[in-house]
Amino acid sequence: MTIVNQTELSAIFGVSEVTVWEWRKAGMPRLSEGAAGTAHQYDTTACIAWYAERESSRAKRESQKDKLTRLQAELLEIENNERRSRLVPGDEVEPLWSARVFSAAVLLHHEPQRLAELVDAASGIEAKRTILRREFNALLTSLGEHGHAMHDAVHQLVERYAARDREPADDEHASR
Repeated sequence: MTIVNQTELSAIFGVSEVTVWEWRKAGMPRLSEGAAGTAHQYDTTACIAWYAERESSRAKRESQKDKLTRLQAELLEIENNERRSRLVPGDEVEPLWSARVFSAAVLLHHEPQRLAELVDAASGIEAKRTILRREFNALLTSLGEHGHAMHDAVHQLVERYAARDREPADDEHASR
């Protein structure tokens, strides 16, 4: 235990003597009350422990202003999350998305035969790659830019194929 006066304690903490006086009023322990012409006496170990506890509890304690700021930020975050989820409600997107996916599936279902004929007519692997790249790019463009028109076109295509499937084949006529 080292006993010091107010001037020495202020030097140890690196603060003014006024700050030490304010700390004493806030509860910093002292060994003796200084009388007229006599300095207060402080135990440095007890003062350092008091200061550490005070600063630790200050850090843990949230001021009313800090609490208000934190709560406002949390509320703003909640509101932003709600707004983001309402920009495009899922129940409105799902039917459109399903129609697009179905259209793409139907379109792709009939592409192998058409692409096989195009690729078969090309000579050389690079020519075949060029054809496939061009056709895939055209497909992606139609899916992205012309989704509704593509949907209508695919619907007509499905009806045409369905009608063709209902007609008897020439081979069936020949065998009858």
